[in-house]
This record gives sequence, C-alpha cells and structure tokens, in this order.
Amino acid sequence: MLVKKKNTLHNYTDNRTMTRRKRVMIVDSSDIFRIGLKAILHADDSDTEIYEATTYKEFEDNSFHNNIDVLVINQTLIQDFERLPGAEIVVVAENPDLFILTSSFLHGAKCYLLKSSTSTLFKAAVKLSEPDFFIDPSLQAWAARNLRCSCL
Repeated sequence: MLVKKKNTLHNYTDNRTMTRRKRVMIVDSSDIFRIGLKAILHADDSDTEIYEATTYKEFEDNSFHNNIDVLVINQTLIQDFERLPGAEIVVVAENPDLFILTSSFLHGAKCYLLKSSTSTLFKAAVKLSEPDFFIDPSLQAWAARNLRCSCL
C-alpha cells in the first residue's frame, strides 16, 4: 500500500498547517511536450508549481534550479549526472538509450519514461515519493534483453 505524504509547514503564529506546493521543472526542447505535460500535471493538482526550460543551460541559469522538488528532463539534454540538482529526477526519452538508462539508475534518478508514456505514469512519477527506480513498462523487455547482452 502506498501512502501519499504531503510536505507540510507548521505556522506557529496561528496554529494552521500549510501545504507547500511541489515545484516541478520540465527541461525539454519540445514546446508541445512541455505544454502537454504541464496540462497533465495541472489537470488534477493545482498545488504544483511548474517551471520550464528549453535547454540545460537555460535551466542552470535560473536562480531557482536548486530549489525544485522534481526535475523532468529529456535524456538528450543531460550533460553530466553529477551536475543535476538534488531533486527527484525523471528522465524522459524519445528513443531509449541503455547507457542513459543505467546512468539514471546509478545516479539515483526516480524513473526513466518514454515521451509516449501514459499520463498516469507521468502523474505517478511526479507525485509519488518512492525510493525505488522504475522504468516505463513498455521498456522492461527491451531493458532486460539489452542489459543481459551488455553483461555477456
């Protein structure tokens, strides 16, 4: 059973509990992908602040790039996993790449999804705070086959 936990801040002056909005950064060169993902994430959760960047440089130049909760980034824009912020990382691919998939796992990313993944998978990737790495179900057979071949 998964239990959804919200980040809460306690306001000691009036004894109210306030929910902190989750900050999501989408880094992808495709306007259509960013707009679509934004619509998906806002469809049933208005407590999400969404920021966008079209390049990794644009993302890095933003002063708040280290203050996000979830980074959704196109695999082609990742220059160095070591330079990514301490956010939960969702790597998105148009065409799967075994090296990026394994690097994502080894560097603590949250998941590896295809751009064509369902809206349910994208919502889960952003909302759930699971310690495990998961990949798009449509890639599982491909990943197992390629990992087995690369180990031989």
